[in-house]
Amino acid sequence: MSEAETLETLTAIGSASGSYITMIISFTFAYLTVAYFVGKDLSRFQCAAVTGLYIIGATLSGSAAVGYADLWVRLHDREPTIADEVWLFSTLGWVEILMVLQISVLFVSIYFMYDVRRSKRV
Repeated sequence: MSEAETLETLTAIGSASGSYITMIISFTFAYLTVAYFVGKDLSRFQCAAVTGLYIIGATLSGSAAVGYADLWVRLHDREPTIADEVWLFSTLGWVEILMVLQISVLFVSIYFMYDVRRSKRV
C-alpha cells in the first residue's frame, strides 16, 4: 500500500468513526431531551423502553466507533506515513479514551433520567 493510499484509507476510517460518534451524540441528545421534558410523566415501561432503546443505539454506534478507531490505530501502526510525525496521531490511547467516554456518557445520561424521575414535581 502506497503512502497516499494509506493516508486516504486512514482518512476514510477516521470519517467512519466520526460518523458513529456523531450518532452517539445524537442519541444522547434525544435521550436527554426526552428525560428533561417528559421524564417525570413517563410510565415505568415507557422509561424502560426509551432507556433500553437508547442503550442499544448508543452501544451499537459506540462499538462501531471504537472498532473503526482500533482499525485506524492498527493501520497507522502497520503502514508508515507522514502521519507518524504528527504528535496527535502518534499518541497512544485513542481507543481506550473513546471506550471510557462512551461508557461515561451512557451512565451519566441514565443517571440524568433517574434524577429527573425521582425529583419532586413542582
